[in-house]
Amino acid sequence: MLSIFNGKAWPRYSSYTVEELNGRDEEYLAVLQANINRDYVKEVRLFYMDESSLQTLKSRILSNKHKIVPVKRERKLHMADFFTYSSRHLIDKPVIAMNSDIMLGDGFEYIDTERMRDEKVLYSLTRHANGRCYMLDVAGMLWTFRNVLKFTVRNPCRVLLTYHYHCSKVHGPAESTSNEYSIVKIPTMNWVWRNVLDSFTPIESNLSYREKV
Repeated sequence: MLSIFNGKAWPRYSSYTVEELNGRDEEYLAVLQANINRDYVKEVRLFYMDESSLQTLKSRILSNKHKIVPVKRERKLHMADFFTYSSRHLIDKPVIAMNSDIMLGDGFEYIDTERMRDEKVLYSLTRHANGRCYMLDVAGMLWTFRNVLKFTVRNPCRVLLTYHYHCSKVHGPAESTSNEYSIVKIPTMNWVWRNVLDSFTPIESNLSYREKV
């Protein structure tokens, strides 16, 4: 979701200075520019709510603007919204779902996406920092993909690097994901230890599903 402050403190962000908010904007824009400069990135479906944010982005992005496809939303995006949108508009295309402050690294151009599609394989990559992969709390969602939708879930994060680009002090207010629409929390209700083990995805050092040269 595109989040640009344009020097204005949004509700619940009033404790940050204009300089701090501008610094966060610079991070968002730098990540987007770096990602669309990647040859393997063909387009970015950019979800947004505020027209002024979109205009700022158009004036600040210097190259490969044609890769940006804006998608207007009336409210903040939930993970379920992304999957609904993808299932309707991105059929038979390789798709990466990520926040706007995640920077892509090398290796993605070598993935055999057609084989992954045909064999129902999903990569759930943990982001990389200081030589290590850091797990995120999406166990419930991965459990659903593996046990309900019957996907094979793999995590070759040691060879497919993604980076969380967030050096500024600006952090959004904590929000509950325990509502009735949360695909992250619903599957974990009434879990036992067996469910936790079933959601685990080991880190891999080799790129499975590599495209043949």
